[in-house]
Amino acid sequence: MANRKKSGDGCWWLCPSRSRKGIIGHRAGRPDPELRDPGPPPGLLGARGVSGAWNPQNHKQRSRRTPDPRPRGYSAPGGLAPRQRGRDPHEAAPHLVCEGKMAEVIAILSAVGWAADAILVRKGARTSSIVAAAFLSYLASALFLWSYLLASFPLRLLRSPAVLYFVLSGSLQPLLARILYYEAIMRLGVSRAGPLRGSDPLFALLLAVLLLGERPPLSVYGGTGLIIGGVWLVLARRGSEPDWRVLDIIYPLGAALVSATSQNLRRAGLLVFPYPVAAAALSTMTSLLLFALFLAVLGKIHLAKPHKQSFPYFSAAALFATSAQLLNFAALSRGEVSVIIPLLNTTPLFTILLSSLFLRESEKVTPSIVAGALLMVAGVVVIAGR
Repeated sequence: MANRKKSGDGCWWLCPSRSRKGIIGHRAGRPDPELRDPGPPPGLLGARGVSGAWNPQNHKQRSRRTPDPRPRGYSAPGGLAPRQRGRDPHEAAPHLVCEGKMAEVIAILSAVGWAADAILVRKGARTSSIVAAAFLSYLASALFLWSYLLASFPLRLLRSPAVLYFVLSGSLQPLLARILYYEAIMRLGVSRAGPLRGSDPLFALLLAVLLLGERPPLSVYGGTGLIIGGVWLVLARRGSEPDWRVLDIIYPLGAALVSATSQNLRRAGLLVFPYPVAAAALSTMTSLLLFALFLAVLGKIHLAKPHKQSFPYFSAAALFATSAQLLNFAALSRGEVSVIIPLLNTTPLFTILLSSLFLRESEKVTPSIVAGALLMVAGVVVIAGR
């Protein structure tokens, strides 16, 4: 070994010198490339919080007496934390667990925001048209999203061909989907329109089977059955309830169908253009421009101006809708989709709760509506948890 330590350039890696600071290469303190820490193995969740350094030779945790092969100042890939006594190396770090819990809280807040938007639109529509509510909602969302986009992203990103997907998506949602939903609120009430609007996973499943040739498992069909049963309970009415036409259910179900189609377009675009905030900004601006053009052609642009009694309700609804949309993206970026999507689809439950608190004089929440909403949410959870 003594001769090897004096050898030339071709064998410097054969003569490691051991010290308390670790195994360091003979020349200029360079670490041995065979002993350099490559980080945790592939597929290990919570890599940032795995305690201890990973040994590539035996794939076991080193004891505290084993020298550390990393030179001073070396930072392990993925931000590996120093080893802690008593920690399971395959256990997710506490800060990652907290981040997952925070994503779940954000998703629930998003669901509450959409429910509050529906309640405020219902109260403001007593003196103004829903056209004004939709226009203010699009305008507030577009202004906020584009302000953030221009401040955070270079405009050259918008040259991507995937922009076409978001433009097509914007012509459906929020433009058409939100108008249909607001009209459903006026015809059926919030307590019925909300749960029916949340049936979009059912239509997403049908589109995936018919157009994409997917073969979902039996649990998905079970969840679909729960959603259909929930729809039947929500639409069940008693003799003392206000009259509504059967054809009125076209509006909330149409909003759900349009939303499912739009989500498929967005998903296709995000595979090429992975910037969800930019995608939301493009879709919202498309909806705003098309809606304004539609009103101008029909000579109905005056309907976009709300009555002064409705303006506070519609303005607050627009803020809640914009906040809920941003919280939606924040939750999806922090947590797992299989957990976040069911939480986002709890909006009907909050809609019914808020209706019973703030719309007692105009709507009656029956036990069948509550049971139907619970069945629909359960169906969504089953489908999303497949």
